[in-house]
Amino acid sequence: MAKALGAKCVIPEHAEVANAIGALRADVIAVVNVDVSQRVAPGGDMYYIVHAPGGSMRFTDPVKAEEAAKQAACSAAVMEARRRGASGELTPRAFVKGHGQNDTNLTLGGTVTAEVSAAVL
Repeated sequence: MAKALGAKCVIPEHAEVANAIGALRADVIAVVNVDVSQRVAPGGDMYYIVHAPGGSMRFTDPVKAEEAAKQAACSAAVMEARRRGASGELTPRAFVKGHGQNDTNLTLGGTVTAEVSAAVL
């Protein structure tokens, strides 16, 4: 490659293990989305379905639906990060993206996204 580019090829000392060191020190980012949909029962009452990795849950209170969605998303994100090799204390962050005018609540349904970042040593 160096010849084709007209450059000098420099191979550093211990180049054969450089990638191995990078493989030992890596970052894990696990992201999980949990959808929340709003429904209308035959009698006209509203309810919410939290579509979580562990199964669906039904709520009549949007605040409780949001709490359950956050908990499910965070729990699943931590499990995925652990599966990928993360260790130690993990602190997931949850974000709400609603379908209504207020993008930070799930009154009309939406998605909760949880993210965990960790260094793997």
